[in-house]
Amino acid sequence: MKIDIEQLSEAELRDLNRRIVERLNLIQSAKHLVQIAQFTVGMTVEFDGPDRAPLRGTISRLNRKSVTVITATGMWRVSPGLVRVVEPDKASERDGRARVIHMPPGGRRD
Repeated sequence: MKIDIEQLSEAELRDLNRRIVERLNLIQSAKHLVQIAQFTVGMTVEFDGPDRAPLRGTISRLNRKSVTVITATGMWRVSPGLVRVVEPDKASERDGRARVIHMPPGGRRD
């Protein structure tokens, strides 16, 4: 489909731009929804931290555009495209201790 934008008025160009932006936002939202749908709260995942070292943690919340992961170093909001699911056998390769995550009062870190 070709559109000759040279023939469009300013109002038509603004309307076309608005419709394009709306469509791109809808496509991006659909991609985020598909990515987030593969995760559940309580799932063990890992992602690369700021220093590129892998961080492992547990998903505590699924947000609209990100997942909240609790790790030993704190709470992180991570794009779902950067999170990898840890296979159950890998997740159980710990020293056998119970898996308890201590949350600060009120569930937030100040």
